[in-house]
Amino acid sequence: LSHMKRQGVTVRNLADIGTGTGLLGFAGLHLWPTARAIASDIDAVCGPVVTENAANNGIPLGDGVGRMAMVIAAGVDHPLLQAAGPYDLLIANILARPLIALAGDITRALAPGGALDELERSFRIADDVVRHKLLRLPDAEAARRGITVAA
Repeated sequence: LSHMKRQGVTVRNLADIGTGTGLLGFAGLHLWPTARAIASDIDAVCGPVVTENAANNGIPLGDGVGRMAMVIAAGVDHPLLQAAGPYDLLIANILARPLIALAGDITRALAPGGALDELERSFRIADDVVRHKLLRLPDAEAARRGITVAA
């Protein structure tokens, strides 16, 4: 995120999908304090965790500029997530299989010119890792794709 900020990326609307603790969404708001943010996680236990971490990090919760809303949802399947989009930045620091399954929904939730290049790169890497683990790419092909081959 810091690299994106240094590169001049402007974020007005961000989503943190699979937030867990909320910290990546908080980092986004720290870097772009005039942005609106929404975080989601499929696990209901994350709601109180995000609330506590927001208080500990001085992040106001709720809707509006400089605030982060929190919803319990599978991926972007929640009315608030859909209504708040499209997003300039969508953070999805989740496992490879769910990330690949959500790829279409996530790309549709991005604004034109949003942080898609990094997301596409992550999807390609996640897809390559899953293919290597599930299909066992030949070692030479795995190496060509930058996947470390276990000895």
